[in-house]
Amino acid sequence: MNCKGPKYRVVGVAGGTCSGKSTLCKAFVEQIHQTDFTCGLINLDQFFKTEVTPDLAVTMSDGSTLLDFNQPNSIDQSGCLAAILTMMESRELVVIEGHLLFACPNLWPLLDYCVFVDAPPDIRFIRRLERDLARGKFGSSPHLIAEYYLKSARPGHEMYIEPTKFMADVILDGCDTVPNLVSRFEAEITF
Repeated sequence: MNCKGPKYRVVGVAGGTCSGKSTLCKAFVEQIHQTDFTCGLINLDQFFKTEVTPDLAVTMSDGSTLLDFNQPNSIDQSGCLAAILTMMESRELVVIEGHLLFACPNLWPLLDYCVFVDAPPDIRFIRRLERDLARGKFGSSPHLIAEYYLKSARPGHEMYIEPTKFMADVILDGCDTVPNLVSRFEAEITF
């Protein structure tokens, strides 16, 4: 990494579920810590609401009701906003990552530069299935993982994420290798 500093103060990274956003951001931040400037990372997943309300409910075939994490109202935007402003006080660069970031009206206006990590739906679904199985989500039931994807993640992507792709200053290929993604990301946002 040969960067001298960030071109932007706050960079947002959005894209569909399992498109490669988190992997890219974590790898970038690990590399950036080898430089002389400070960078902080905020993951929108940290700000998901925890209470299932009727407007945020997904009813599964087994009768369980789950929180719909695929709509902007599922995020505590004011809490996230406060975290961003606090981090800006101590970091030269703040990277915010989350699938719904560009769909959050209280957050995206803070972004100086917007990156969208794109990957085909079938790749994103396979990655999500593998991830959720590895984490033991939904009792490691492929059927329930697929059902949640079809009832929540896919419609949420179509309604809130895909329409925000136009807001991106650059679109990165989430199927590219991590080193290539990090290199391209670095070239876009640093000197």
